[in-house]
Amino acid sequence: LSNISSIPYFACSDEAGKWMFGDRNYTVIKNSVDTKLFRYDELRRNAIREKYGIDDMFVLGSVGRLEYQKNPEYLVEIFKDVHARKKGGGTEILT
Repeated sequence: LSNISSIPYFACSDEAGKWMFGDRNYTVIKNSVDTKLFRYDELRRNAIREKYGIDDMFVLGSVGRLEYQKNPEYLVEIFKDVHARKKGGGTEILT
């Protein structure tokens, strides 16, 4: 029999590693996305909204792959709920 404890475990954060592997040893390998590139920038936001002619519109979107693990059905339910609230004239914020 092979020693199963010699298999390396990897996670993208300590939280993910603890959730996936519990007390087993794992190595954290950070995601390779430079999050600084995606920080909120009001000037950039306004320029993009102007470019696409959506200056005064409510915009809601999602970025990601539509796979079971990402729970796209829940995302559709959220969009449906927001649409119903906006259609009714409400401006409530989802919590």
